[in-house]
Amino acid sequence: MNFEGMEFSPYLAATARWQGSEAYSEKGAGIFSLSVPSSTIAQFEIGPGMQLQVSPYKLGSLNLALGGDVSYAYLAGDRNHSVTANLLGTSIYAQTAAVGRHIMRAGSQIRITNDKNTMSGIIAYHGSFQENANSHSLTASLTTIF
Repeated sequence: MNFEGMEFSPYLAATARWQGSEAYSEKGAGIFSLSVPSSTIAQFEIGPGMQLQVSPYKLGSLNLALGGDVSYAYLAGDRNHSVTANLLGTSIYAQTAAVGRHIMRAGSQIRITNDKNTMSGIIAYHGSFQENANSHSLTASLTTIF
């Protein structure tokens, strides 16, 4: 959808994750040898989102483009992971924090290119917000074509 120099793109995203770990035992550490049983984690996410792109703005010989992304996802499946390990003949139980079922994500990007498209720079932010599990990332890149 285009609206006065802005382009809105709604979408639906789905992600499936499965992770499996085999059982293992350390050897050669004597009474300090650690053993952990096999385990699996299975998750599925689904939800809507909206991307926004603003028409490029001319700055002399450079073009400046802005973009954003906001999305929601519902997390189904394993939301916490536990393991019982054996160390020194004693069982040790560990469990991750239970993360929430609802995930909000937000991101933004600034892209600068020259008129010949031989050089571009990008600065981007991405955040994911969930009960007991937030993450943030900031990325910068510079690309040149010769």
